[in-house]
Amino acid sequence: MEVGRHASEDHRTVRDAVLVCVAGSLRAAAVSLVGVIVAIHLAGRGLSPVGIGLVLGIGIAGSAVGAILTGLWADRWGRRRTLVAVGVLTALGYTGIALTHGLLSLITVAFVGMVNGMGRDRGPASALDQAILPSVTSDHQRTWALAWYNVAVDSGHALGALAAVTPTVLERLAGVSNSAAHAITFELCALMVLVATSRMRV
Repeated sequence: MEVGRHASEDHRTVRDAVLVCVAGSLRAAAVSLVGVIVAIHLAGRGLSPVGIGLVLGIGIAGSAVGAILTGLWADRWGRRRTLVAVGVLTALGYTGIALTHGLLSLITVAFVGMVNGMGRDRGPASALDQAILPSVTSDHQRTWALAWYNVAVDSGHALGALAAVTPTVLERLAGVSNSAAHAITFELCALMVLVATSRMRV
């Protein structure tokens, strides 16, 4: 019985670590894809370079504030609840960028949605992932788990950058406008973030 219980716990530990890595990879792919196309999309909406820089800068500031709040309050709020909240806000941010017009509205959406235009997942969810992994792995598994997490995230970044061709593909194959193609791509990124959030069980 004792052996069976330990085997079950080990299986659950491996499963939880894998889920964290898969979620991190999906989210990184979305962040990377957004990072490539967001400035192009904003330029298509008529924003000046200064306006684009302002939206992207405010989005990164929102992500930084989210990371700080996560560090201070996630354990009190609950890690699962915090991940869900961050995932929903990020998905709403991507949707808002796709649908919103006007500099002030875009700035608000970018901040609240923590829209990261850097193309690298360095936001609150990533910070929380790295706090969760040690708690779902044993001492001798921890280094490997963190190493595989970084492999998963970097792979997601690479795939997201490659997927930046999506708006062009949609334009040519589906016959939609450039603006609509970018909007659809942002919606797909929002969906990826929600799927990543739904995979978490911690």
